[in-house]
Amino acid sequence: MNAMAGKKLIVLFSIVTFLFTNNSAQVLEPVSRNFYGKYMDEEEGKRAVPYVHVREADMMWARRVWHKIDFRQKLNQIYFYPLTPGNERINLISLIRLGIELGKLTPYDPMYDDLRVVMDREEALKIGVYRDTVMIPDANPPYTERPVLIEEPFDAFRVKQLKLKEDWVFDRKRSVMEVRILAICPVIEVYDRNTGDLRGLKDMFWINFEEARNFLASYKIYNPYNLAQRMSYDDAFRNRMFSSTIYKQDNTHDRMIQDYLAELDALYEAEDMKNKIMEFEHNLWEY
Repeated sequence: MNAMAGKKLIVLFSIVTFLFTNNSAQVLEPVSRNFYGKYMDEEEGKRAVPYVHVREADMMWARRVWHKIDFRQKLNQIYFYPLTPGNERINLISLIRLGIELGKLTPYDPMYDDLRVVMDREEALKIGVYRDTVMIPDANPPYTERPVLIEEPFDAFRVKQLKLKEDWVFDRKRSVMEVRILAICPVIEVYDRNTGDLRGLKDMFWINFEEARNFLASYKIYNPYNLAQRMSYDDAFRNRMFSSTIYKQDNTHDRMIQDYLAELDALYEAEDMKNKIMEFEHNLWEY
């Protein structure tokens, strides 16, 4: 009886082990599906909503301004996180670098915001990536030194700002103010590798926003107000879901605010420029 009981125990153990192994090897349903069992990225390939056409003859007034978005502000953090792509989410700078890598976005020299100098794709992707060669002794005879490549990957956390170049136009035919983002430029922090101190900010490259719209429309951005109403990066920019500060406006001397004002005076000047654009449209209805 003891032998029979032992055999039954072995058979039972084998069956339990088999079932456990099969269950652990099953492919589970992705947790990324939503309430209706659909994937959150099913709208990939979505095209951007076309702008309303504005005839040049109907441009009653126009102003060109340059903005700066700080990702550390609460409203702008939807562009900054997640730092590591995952859970069907990707931050803006990682998305831009992905577009350059895939050949869907063209980087332009950061020195020229008029997009007249195309930047090499590989050169653009190297910005923010540290590479160096050090000599270390070989563990095998004759124990001579050999070069070893040290590489640190791109860190999205270092990109804290984004520059925007845009035109504000008043369409007299429809009596509305239209705004068009012309180009965007990520700004990365540069640190001293010996001390770790912040050395300054560096413009990475300019991207033609009109060219990038369809690509940005294919990727979703986190909506902190309603997960059921997910929107694309293009939707977020088009609806101006960001907080920004003007750092330059078209002027006679072609200079930035920081060239003639500093600290609080510069902030007051930027706010005054923004208010004057809003007041222009408002004053048209006063007479």
